[in-house]
Amino acid sequence: MAEAPMRPAPPRAIPEVMSRTMQLNKPNLAPVAGPEGAPAPRVPSVRVLSGPSTGRTVPFPNDQLSVARVGIQVAIVRKVPEGYRLVPVEGTEMPRINGAPVAADGSPLHPGDTFEVAGVRLELSVIP
Repeated sequence: MAEAPMRPAPPRAIPEVMSRTMQLNKPNLAPVAGPEGAPAPRVPSVRVLSGPSTGRTVPFPNDQLSVARVGIQVAIVRKVPEGYRLVPVEGTEMPRINGAPVAADGSPLHPGDTFEVAGVRLELSVIP
């Protein structure tokens, strides 16, 4: 009896749901190599400071990361030439950066800043 050919395991999905209500949408992560002798690229990430996912860190080597509690509040942390920007997308209340409401067109976000989306406190960090 001939053995059936082995099928490769399905790709592992990157969990997108942080809890039942809060999610961070991120692109697939892939290592990025710089030219020899060049400094390693800086990888932005968001660290969860409150809620059921406290302590979780989500890197995003692409240009943006969605932070959402769908139907309540959605915001995007976006890499821009000047650094980073928190842009509100949906919700009756504006997200906050270091306690201050974000402007309707977004506000600058710096590494070390804390921000709040849908009642969850987060922190932007950049890993060298």
